[in-house]
Amino acid sequence: MSVRWSKTSNDPTSIMKAASDGFSCVELTVDYVMNISDEQFILQKNLFSQYNLIPEVCDSILPSDVLVTENGFNLYVWTE
Repeated sequence: MSVRWSKTSNDPTSIMKAASDGFSCVELTVDYVMNISDEQFILQKNLFSQYNLIPEVCDSILPSDVLVTENGFNLYVWTE
């Protein structure tokens, strides 16, 4: 099992900052990914390639407008 250090990003500047800070992976939020334009997507893709970063994860599987109110909600079960 290997560990990768990542940083959350919602814009191109923070992707470049993560690379300069030594991170190997950047987490894009679900809301950000779902709301970017095609041009922004291409820019993100190029930045990841240019800075040799891995965008393999996102920080939440639920959009920010979804509220979980049930007692005992189990995120692991939800993802399975």
